[in-house]
Amino acid sequence: ITDLALLLIMIAGTYAVTNLVIIKPLNKTVRILRHIAEGEGDLTKRVTVYSQNEIGELSRWFNKFVSNQMNMLKRVGNSVKIAQKAVRRVSRSTKNIRENITTIEKTVTALSTNSMEQNELFNQTQKEVKRIADSFEKNDELEHLIAEISEKTEATSVAADSANELTGEVITTTDELETAMKDALVSI
Repeated sequence: ITDLALLLIMIAGTYAVTNLVIIKPLNKTVRILRHIAEGEGDLTKRVTVYSQNEIGELSRWFNKFVSNQMNMLKRVGNSVKIAQKAVRRVSRSTKNIRENITTIEKTVTALSTNSMEQNELFNQTQKEVKRIADSFEKNDELEHLIAEISEKTEATSVAADSANELTGEVITTTDELETAMKDALVSI
């Protein structure tokens, strides 16, 4: 009976020690792992290291794994923020490019209009010269018409200067557009 009682005490003691040293830490580790796997993925949870044996080793490595995952998620979050900033910069660059294209379109339209006006003025001047040559001999009226032709020629020259200025603006705007596109590419 004494041996049986001693055996029962040893079994109970072994069970208590096993429960305290092995089963409880394992169950706690399993609960935390289940909570992380099934729940919100709370990576702030850590397993308490109870001992220096294999269970303690498992707990330490689990804690290290969770810490590494948390650090990786922080890096991903930072990368997302950087990507969002880059997208905003690209969006602003795209807006600038769109505005520059609109400016170029307006400048080209103005240049085209000026060119058509110059062409019309040149045609009118040609008609006047032909009419003068056909209708009049050299006289006072001819001098008056020549003066008129001279004025129209000066107007044509002014329009040509205006077209040259618009061409310069188009080139400047195109250069700005190229710079904005390069900045957008660098941002991307």
